[in-house]
Amino acid sequence: MRQPNLSKLLLASMVVLPSLAVLENISAASGHPEGQILLRELRAVPGGREGFVLMEVDGQEHDIDLPVVALSPVAWEPSGNRFFFVGYGKDDQYDLYAADSSGVLQRFTYDSAAERNPIVSPSGREVVFAILSKSGQTSALVHLDLESAKRTRIQSETTLTKNLPSSWSPDGSRFLFTRISADGQRVMEYDFARARSSVAISSIYRPDEASYSPSGKTIAFTRESKNESSTSCVMMVATAAQATPQKLSCKGSVGASAPSWNDQGTYIAFESCDPCRVLLLNVAARKTTPLTEGDTDTEEESPSWRPSQLVGQLPTTGMQVLWWWIALGGVLSGLVLMAYVRTPRSSSHR
Repeated sequence: MRQPNLSKLLLASMVVLPSLAVLENISAASGHPEGQILLRELRAVPGGREGFVLMEVDGQEHDIDLPVVALSPVAWEPSGNRFFFVGYGKDDQYDLYAADSSGVLQRFTYDSAAERNPIVSPSGREVVFAILSKSGQTSALVHLDLESAKRTRIQSETTLTKNLPSSWSPDGSRFLFTRISADGQRVMEYDFARARSSVAISSIYRPDEASYSPSGKTIAFTRESKNESSTSCVMMVATAAQATPQKLSCKGSVGASAPSWNDQGTYIAFESCDPCRVLLLNVAARKTTPLTEGDTDTEEESPSWRPSQLVGQLPTTGMQVLWWWIALGGVLSGLVLMAYVRTPRSSSHR
């Protein structure tokens, strides 16, 4: 009787099964995003509350209590250990703060200037934010080195022009900001090497705020509606010059805060009203699912995806595939050996 070819069977088990594991992990990753999203929460209840909530994508919540009134939007540092925001303290001043998920606070500015919209560099050592004029009608852009505390004004005030930062490029060379002026609203891109800004998204698309994808090759932005009766949208455009934006989602009245990408660039979190809630957008499928339910007593806004912390360990998918190699390869190898041992050997007849 012909014996099974053990080497071929073992080779097949070591190739086919891990491949199935990879497919299983890809399917799970594309269908079920993971991670945490920071939201600014406003509760319309007697003696109400406003602050931050760190929410798991599966719906679990963790309140972050702070001793200052926190404004949105917020910006995570790349490590995901803390986030930056502007807070209004007991000294009746708006200043730049950072906090971790347990609410431990650090303050960076102590002046009477009204800071707004901080963004953090990929290195985590620099912050750019806006400073509003006393009238609130104009704003300048300021660069802050967190280690030396040195400030540099990189975009000066212009009459009736407001500049609001929204996203730092992954390579650290540029950042996006929204310019609001009498002749329209547009998204600008500031280039550090050239020390100048240029139009990234024209005013004809009515952009609010924008954010780079993790690869830096595309920009997602919210588009304001023409009037109260029309819907606003989340759009996406390639960073290449003269590219035409594409609609990703038009759900009710999309909030003005910048869309927030997950680390893989597969999902975008954004706020939408009617009802007011936070939605997760599958970029490839262009389908949305609600993260929050739009409770009439609670309003969540300015979602910000927390960066993953993968330093010193394999990504989850990599670990799962490794264990598939070890466990399933070993199990099948054992089954093949058992089948080989139990196979009756043919006897020779003279």
